[in-house]
Amino acid sequence: VRTGGDEFVVLMPGATADDLERRLEAVSAALAGQRLPGAADPVDLVAAWGVAEFRDAAGVWPAVAAADAAMYRAKAEQRR
Repeated sequence: VRTGGDEFVVLMPGATADDLERRLEAVSAALAGQRLPGAADPVDLVAAWGVAEFRDAAGVWPAVAAADAAMYRAKAEQRR
């Protein structure tokens, strides 16, 4: 679900945080070295994410908040 701008929330019932981290690492690897129209050299595209688990409906919004905070920490780390 797009939550605004370039931010999305993905719910994966039955998946663990480790499952999602592995999938997102694969996405990051696929984004590296992309050939883009008009770019002379390959470009490393980057994405920042945060991952949080929840057990029941009451835990969804706290998990979204935790994942959002983790995503902003990742963005800050990428800028270093």
